[in-house]
Amino acid sequence: MSKVRILLIVFVAILLNQTSVQGVQGQEPEKKREFVYGVNAFTGLEYEGVAYPNTVDTLYLLADVVNIVSPRESLVYFWPITNQLQVDWSALNEKVEGTLELLQGGSVVATIEQTQYVIQYPDGLGIGKVHVYTGEEAVRQQQEFERQRIEFRDRVFAYYEATRQYRADLLEKARSGEKMEGAPPPPPEEPAPFLFFSTAVHEGFPLNLAAGRYQIRVRDPDGNIVPESERSLVAFASVRDGVAYSVIPHDKYTFPEESRDPSQVLYARAGSIFYLQPSNALEYNDFYLIHLSEPQSTRGNLQQYQWMPLRSIDEGTLEILVDGQVVEQIERRNYVVRQITGTARGYEIHDQSTTTEERLRRRRPDFSGYAVVVEPDRPSFSLRLVDEDGIVLPGSERDVHLVHTAAAGNFYALPLLPLALGLGLFVWRRRRFATVAVEEVG
Repeated sequence: MSKVRILLIVFVAILLNQTSVQGVQGQEPEKKREFVYGVNAFTGLEYEGVAYPNTVDTLYLLADVVNIVSPRESLVYFWPITNQLQVDWSALNEKVEGTLELLQGGSVVATIEQTQYVIQYPDGLGIGKVHVYTGEEAVRQQQEFERQRIEFRDRVFAYYEATRQYRADLLEKARSGEKMEGAPPPPPEEPAPFLFFSTAVHEGFPLNLAAGRYQIRVRDPDGNIVPESERSLVAFASVRDGVAYSVIPHDKYTFPEESRDPSQVLYARAGSIFYLQPSNALEYNDFYLIHLSEPQSTRGNLQQYQWMPLRSIDEGTLEILVDGQVVEQIERRNYVVRQITGTARGYEIHDQSTTTEERLRRRRPDFSGYAVVVEPDRPSFSLRLVDEDGIVLPGSERDVHLVHTAAAGNFYALPLLPLALGLGLFVWRRRRFATVAVEEVG
């Protein structure tokens, strides 16, 4: 094949590839305008925005909490990567006027008007309590949020100005040769971080429903039912409450594990340390809980249940039990993590109340929890959380079993056993056939 022909083939291949890439990049999914329910659904810790295109006929919401349902006109398109319909809120997010009718058994049980609302997290997004304000109170609380944000901005400005002046004064004294008696004055104190989070003021239908099955629909100002607005709605409650633990191994700080089911056994090495961070947990129907956040999902089992962790439990005492008897009580403490630099790398976890390093004592803690030291003389034990009155929190019990790593080394050879047998058989066959060949020659 000539060089000219080879170059021609390469040129054509590059041209076809560029054309194919440009064609893929230029593909724009076909978008269709349709009625969509936008829902701010409470998921246990925070509110999550969930979209219900008209192919989804049932809304799933937590019972006995406020959820916001907002009828909208938007653009819907199919996204092959997720194999689901997506809603392009940025291109179109048009409010649908009217009232929401709530039905049970085909009869209207409530008519709800659209109202303004705002969702706020005073201690930070997903941390602490969350508040939903509606009507005129929503506007007032949004104004309060803006006032606090402006005050924080002013505090930050004042801090940087004070820090600038502090450094200028120290520099001036150093240049003038003025001798300072004692330690220099402390620098200005940095203001606490602003964690307060608030959404903007929006409009929607607030729903706080008891557990049960409902139907919803929107009736426009002329009294007509808005097309595609009729859906089923399932408000579901938890079936059990308990305690979930985030388990942080001392030597694997960046890889915490979760223990949500009270029947789950924790495994630990003798002599190791792990830290427990408890939180409230509720058990829900698996299918309902998945479809709360993923209404188009094909996953979920109506016959199964799963635990959902909620707010952190910041009070109480952790008890260690051996043969049913309390042998140790552990208080919750703050801890700081220091990364080890150099070739060793890794982390060091320090109890902030006992560390000798002043810098670590003054630092904001990285986490708080209960430190459990696994004693080698305890082949197994259990733990539980009790409140300030000594009452055991339901679902906080866990069994802990020790893993003996010394004995585990005996099992490392098991995967090599088939290889050793195969090698032995190969050697035996080689020797046998060699013997037979010698006999035949002889």
